[in-house]
Amino acid sequence: MSTRKLNLFVTAAALALAGGVTAAGASLAAPPPAADGTAPPAGQPTETSTDMPSLPGAPTPPTSVSLPSPSAPVRDEAAADDPRECRDAECVIALKDDQVILIDKKYGVESIRVTVEGDNVTFAVRAKTSKSVATVDASVPYSSAYINGVKLRPYKTASGRLMLEISRA
Repeated sequence: MSTRKLNLFVTAAALALAGGVTAAGASLAAPPPAADGTAPPAGQPTETSTDMPSLPGAPTPPTSVSLPSPSAPVRDEAAADDPRECRDAECVIALKDDQVILIDKKYGVESIRVTVEGDNVTFAVRAKTSKSVATVDASVPYSSAYINGVKLRPYKTASGRLMLEISRA
């Protein structure tokens, strides 16, 4: 069989399979017929596939999920005043534009240069043999960057101050 015929056969089989999956999905999404054989009125809600009856012995799905409060930062004013206090890769420091934070080399990072543009914080991280750049939006709760085993999590305090939590991941 030539390569051209094989390609045509594979393409036709893929299209047939995709069409079958689409048709099956459309039939599953169709509303079930009414008990008396008539279709429900157009304005009436119909039962969908998400309203499936539970199986015997199956756990019931949770009705709500509790997430941590995004407005609760780790620390606000209890921050390092000097970047040298962050050498152990465990600190919270107030962010300033064009700031350089030195980290002990044994943690996989030598220096972190911070650039601030609005809520976007860019980290240029130097390690022994490499350089990594990451940009994180500090207004997004719990957003962070992990570089060589060091976690960088910028956030805004209630007073609007930009802070950086550095920790060993």
